[in-house]
Amino acid sequence: MDYETPSAFAKRIVDEAVANAFKNGVKAGKKNVGTKTVIMSFLYKDGIMIAADRQVTGGYKIVRKNFPKIFRASAFSAVSFCGTVSMAQIVAKIFKNVLASTKFRIGEEMPVRGQIRELEELMQTLGLYMGEIGVELHFAGLDIKTGRPHLLEIFEDGCVLRPDSPFIADGSGGIEAKTKLTDYFKTRNPREMEFDEAMRLALQTIQMCAESDAGVGDPRLQGATLATITMKDGFSFVDEATVNKFIAEVCK
Repeated sequence: MDYETPSAFAKRIVDEAVANAFKNGVKAGKKNVGTKTVIMSFLYKDGIMIAADRQVTGGYKIVRKNFPKIFRASAFSAVSFCGTVSMAQIVAKIFKNVLASTKFRIGEEMPVRGQIRELEELMQTLGLYMGEIGVELHFAGLDIKTGRPHLLEIFEDGCVLRPDSPFIADGSGGIEAKTKLTDYFKTRNPREMEFDEAMRLALQTIQMCAESDAGVGDPRLQGATLATITMKDGFSFVDEATVNKFIAEVCK
Protein backbone atom coordinates (compact mmCIF):
# COMPACT_ATOMS: atom_id res chain seq x y z
CA MET A 1 0.00 0.00 0.00
CA ASP A 2 1.39 3.40 -0.97
CA TYR A 3 2.17 5.84 1.84
CA GLU A 4 -0.18 8.82 1.92
CA THR A 5 1.59 12.04 2.86
CA PRO A 6 0.00 14.37 5.44
CA SER A 7 -0.76 16.99 2.78
CA ALA A 8 -2.38 14.40 0.49
CA PHE A 9 -4.44 13.05 3.38
CA ALA A 10 -5.57 16.56 4.32
CA LYS A 11 -6.59 17.33 0.73
CA ARG A 12 -8.56 14.07 0.46
CA ILE A 13 -10.47 14.73 3.71
CA VAL A 14 -11.17 18.33 2.67
CA ASP A 15 -12.48 17.16 -0.71
CA GLU A 16 -14.80 14.68 1.02
CA ALA A 17 -15.98 17.29 3.53
CA VAL A 18 -16.73 19.83 0.81
CA ALA A 19 -18.59 17.26 -1.29
CA ASN A 20 -20.71 16.19 1.69
CA ALA A 21 -21.39 19.80 2.66
CA PHE A 22 -22.77 20.72 -0.74
CA LYS A 23 -24.61 17.40 -1.02
CA ASN A 24 -26.43 18.21 2.21
CA GLY A 25 -27.19 21.75 1.15
CA VAL A 26 -24.64 23.57 3.33
CA LYS A 27 -23.89 27.01 1.93
CA ALA A 28 -20.34 28.31 1.96
CA GLY A 29 -19.80 31.80 3.23
CA LYS A 30 -22.12 31.62 6.20
CA LYS A 31 -20.40 33.42 9.04
CA ASN A 32 -20.96 32.12 12.56
CA VAL A 33 -17.61 32.81 14.13
CA GLY A 34 -17.48 33.84 17.74
CA THR A 35 -21.10 32.99 18.55
CA LYS A 36 -22.62 31.51 21.68
CA THR A 37 -19.61 30.31 23.66
CA VAL A 38 -16.54 31.43 25.53
CA ILE A 39 -13.08 29.91 25.21
CA MET A 40 -9.88 31.11 26.86
CA SER A 41 -6.28 30.14 27.47
CA PHE A 42 -3.84 31.85 29.80
CA LEU A 43 -0.45 31.32 31.35
CA TYR A 44 0.08 30.29 34.94
CA LYS A 45 3.02 29.09 37.04
CA ASP A 46 3.20 25.53 35.72
CA GLY A 47 2.25 26.20 32.10
CA ILE A 48 -1.05 26.92 30.33
CA MET A 49 -4.64 26.77 31.58
CA ILE A 50 -7.36 26.21 28.94
CA ALA A 51 -11.07 26.63 29.68
CA ALA A 52 -14.40 26.62 27.87
CA ASP A 53 -18.10 26.40 28.60
CA ARG A 54 -19.97 23.29 27.43
CA GLN A 55 -23.17 24.62 25.89
CA VAL A 56 -23.99 24.18 22.21
CA THR A 57 -26.96 25.99 20.69
CA GLY A 58 -28.80 25.89 17.40
CA GLY A 59 -30.67 29.14 16.93
CA TYR A 60 -32.58 29.67 20.18
CA LYS A 61 -32.44 26.00 21.14
CA ILE A 62 -29.88 24.42 23.50
CA VAL A 63 -28.67 21.37 21.57
CA ARG A 64 -26.07 20.02 23.98
CA LYS A 65 -25.20 20.85 27.58
CA ASN A 66 -21.99 18.85 27.84
CA PHE A 67 -20.01 19.35 24.65
CA PRO A 68 -16.17 19.50 24.74
CA LYS A 69 -14.74 22.52 22.90
CA ILE A 70 -11.13 21.62 23.68
CA PHE A 71 -9.26 18.75 22.03
CA ARG A 72 -5.80 17.29 22.47
CA ALA A 73 -3.54 17.89 19.49
CA SER A 74 -0.33 16.32 20.79
CA ALA A 75 1.33 15.50 24.10
CA PHE A 76 2.12 19.19 24.67
CA SER A 77 -0.51 21.06 22.64
CA ALA A 78 -4.26 21.55 22.36
CA VAL A 79 -6.81 23.37 20.23
CA SER A 80 -10.08 24.94 21.33
CA PHE A 81 -12.72 26.43 19.06
CA CYS A 82 -15.70 28.72 18.74
CA GLY A 83 -18.12 28.84 15.84
CA THR A 84 -19.68 26.11 13.71
CA VAL A 85 -19.38 22.74 15.45
CA SER A 86 -19.46 20.59 12.30
CA MET A 87 -16.57 22.48 10.70
CA ALA A 88 -14.60 22.44 13.95
CA GLN A 89 -14.96 18.64 14.03
CA ILE A 90 -13.66 18.43 10.46
CA VAL A 91 -10.66 20.60 11.33
CA ALA A 92 -9.95 18.53 14.45
CA LYS A 93 -10.15 15.25 12.51
CA ILE A 94 -7.78 16.41 9.79
CA PHE A 95 -5.31 18.07 12.13
CA LYS A 96 -5.05 15.13 14.55
CA ASN A 97 -4.55 12.69 11.67
CA VAL A 98 -1.87 14.87 10.09
CA LEU A 99 0.00 14.94 13.41
CA ALA A 100 -0.40 11.17 13.89
CA SER A 101 0.79 10.53 10.33
CA THR A 102 3.84 12.73 10.86
CA LYS A 103 4.70 10.98 14.14
CA PHE A 104 4.44 7.59 12.42
CA ARG A 105 6.64 8.75 9.54
CA ILE A 106 9.45 10.46 11.46
CA GLY A 107 9.21 8.64 14.79
CA GLU A 108 8.50 11.68 16.95
CA GLU A 109 5.84 14.33 17.40
CA MET A 110 5.85 17.40 15.19
CA PRO A 111 7.40 20.44 16.93
CA VAL A 112 5.00 23.14 18.11
CA ARG A 113 6.09 25.56 15.39
CA GLY A 114 5.36 22.91 12.76
CA GLN A 115 1.92 22.28 14.27
CA ILE A 116 1.11 25.98 14.05
CA ARG A 117 2.17 26.06 10.41
CA GLU A 118 0.09 22.97 9.57
CA LEU A 119 -2.99 24.40 11.30
CA GLU A 120 -2.56 27.73 9.53
CA GLU A 121 -2.31 26.03 6.12
CA LEU A 122 -5.30 23.79 6.90
CA MET A 123 -7.50 26.78 7.73
CA GLN A 124 -6.33 28.57 4.58
CA THR A 125 -7.14 25.49 2.46
CA LEU A 126 -10.61 25.07 3.94
CA GLY A 127 -11.26 28.79 3.47
CA LEU A 128 -10.17 28.56 -0.17
CA TYR A 129 -12.55 25.66 -0.81
CA MET A 130 -15.55 26.81 1.21
CA GLY A 131 -15.27 30.54 1.81
CA GLU A 132 -15.96 31.64 5.39
CA ILE A 133 -16.11 28.36 7.27
CA GLY A 134 -17.35 29.89 10.51
CA VAL A 135 -14.64 28.64 12.89
CA GLU A 136 -11.98 30.36 14.97
CA LEU A 137 -9.32 28.36 16.77
CA HIS A 138 -7.09 28.83 19.77
CA PHE A 139 -3.80 26.98 19.75
CA ALA A 140 -1.98 26.41 23.03
CA GLY A 141 1.28 24.53 23.35
CA LEU A 142 4.63 24.22 25.07
CA ASP A 143 7.92 23.77 23.23
CA ILE A 144 9.19 20.45 24.55
CA LYS A 145 12.83 21.56 24.31
CA THR A 146 12.68 25.05 25.79
CA GLY A 147 9.37 25.06 27.67
CA ARG A 148 8.36 28.24 25.85
CA PRO A 149 4.57 28.70 25.82
CA HIS A 150 2.69 29.45 22.62
CA LEU A 151 -0.78 31.04 22.64
CA LEU A 152 -2.27 31.89 19.25
CA GLU A 153 -5.55 32.85 17.66
CA ILE A 154 -6.07 31.30 14.21
CA PHE A 155 -8.85 32.79 12.14
CA GLU A 156 -10.87 31.12 9.41
CA ASP A 157 -8.69 32.59 6.66
CA GLY A 158 -5.53 31.15 8.26
CA CYS A 159 -4.43 34.45 9.80
CA VAL A 160 -2.40 33.83 12.97
CA LEU A 161 -2.23 36.40 15.78
CA ARG A 162 0.10 36.19 18.76
CA PRO A 163 -1.21 38.20 21.72
CA ASP A 164 0.94 40.69 23.58
CA SER A 165 -0.78 39.59 26.80
CA PRO A 166 -0.58 36.32 28.79
CA PHE A 167 -4.03 35.23 27.62
CA ILE A 168 -6.40 34.81 24.68
CA ALA A 169 -10.22 34.70 24.80
CA ASP A 170 -12.95 34.50 22.16
CA GLY A 171 -16.57 33.65 21.49
CA SER A 172 -19.69 35.67 22.17
CA GLY A 173 -18.46 36.00 25.74
CA GLY A 174 -14.99 36.96 24.57
CA ILE A 175 -15.28 40.69 25.31
CA GLU A 176 -16.31 40.08 28.91
CA ALA A 177 -13.61 37.43 29.30
CA LYS A 178 -10.89 39.71 27.91
CA THR A 179 -12.00 42.51 30.22
CA LYS A 180 -11.88 40.21 33.26
CA LEU A 181 -8.48 38.75 32.35
CA THR A 182 -6.99 42.13 31.43
CA ASP A 183 -7.96 43.60 34.79
CA TYR A 184 -6.72 40.53 36.64
CA PHE A 185 -3.28 40.42 35.03
CA LYS A 186 -2.68 44.12 35.55
CA THR A 187 -1.74 43.33 39.13
CA ARG A 188 -0.86 39.63 38.92
CA ASN A 189 2.18 37.95 37.43
CA PRO A 190 1.03 34.72 35.74
CA ARG A 191 4.33 33.07 36.63
CA GLU A 192 3.34 33.37 40.30
CA MET A 193 -0.16 31.94 39.82
CA GLU A 194 -0.68 28.50 41.34
CA PHE A 195 -3.04 25.87 39.88
CA ASP A 196 -5.85 26.60 42.38
CA GLU A 197 -5.80 30.31 41.57
CA ALA A 198 -5.83 29.57 37.84
CA MET A 199 -8.85 27.30 38.27
CA ARG A 200 -10.76 29.95 40.20
CA LEU A 201 -9.96 32.62 37.62
CA ALA A 202 -11.12 30.44 34.71
CA LEU A 203 -14.41 29.47 36.36
CA GLN A 204 -15.15 32.99 37.62
CA THR A 205 -14.63 34.27 34.09
CA ILE A 206 -16.94 31.68 32.52
CA GLN A 207 -19.63 32.41 35.11
CA MET A 208 -19.36 36.14 34.54
CA CYS A 209 -19.81 35.60 30.80
CA ALA A 210 -22.80 33.29 31.36
CA GLU A 211 -24.53 35.92 33.50
CA SER A 212 -24.47 38.46 30.65
CA ASP A 213 -24.64 36.17 27.59
CA ALA A 214 -27.42 33.59 27.17
CA GLY A 215 -25.28 31.68 24.66
CA VAL A 216 -22.64 30.81 27.26
CA GLY A 217 -23.31 27.80 29.46
CA ASP A 218 -23.45 28.48 33.20
CA PRO A 219 -20.88 26.27 34.99
CA ARG A 220 -23.27 25.89 37.95
CA LEU A 221 -25.75 24.12 35.67
CA GLN A 222 -23.60 22.51 32.99
CA GLY A 223 -20.11 22.37 34.41
CA ALA A 224 -17.11 23.48 32.38
CA THR A 225 -14.19 21.94 30.52
CA LEU A 226 -10.72 22.80 31.82
CA ALA A 227 -7.34 21.45 30.79
CA THR A 228 -3.69 22.18 31.46
CA ILE A 229 -0.43 21.85 29.57
CA THR A 230 2.67 21.53 31.74
CA MET A 231 6.23 20.39 31.15
CA LYS A 232 5.76 17.70 33.80
CA ASP A 233 2.51 16.11 32.61
CA GLY A 234 1.95 17.49 29.12
CA PHE A 235 -1.68 18.00 28.08
CA SER A 236 -4.35 16.70 30.45
CA PHE A 237 -7.98 17.45 31.19
CA VAL A 238 -8.81 18.49 34.73
CA ASP A 239 -10.91 15.66 36.15
CA GLU A 240 -14.62 16.17 36.68
CA ALA A 241 -14.47 15.86 40.46
CA THR A 242 -11.88 18.62 40.73
CA VAL A 243 -13.81 20.90 38.38
CA ASN A 244 -17.03 20.39 40.35
CA LYS A 245 -15.20 21.05 43.62
CA PHE A 246 -14.00 24.44 42.37
CA ILE A 247 -17.40 25.27 40.86
CA ALA A 248 -19.03 24.69 44.26
CA GLU A 249 -16.41 26.93 45.87
CA VAL A 250 -16.24 29.74 43.32
CA CYS A 251 -19.56 29.93 41.49
CA LYS A 252 -22.12 31.10 44.03
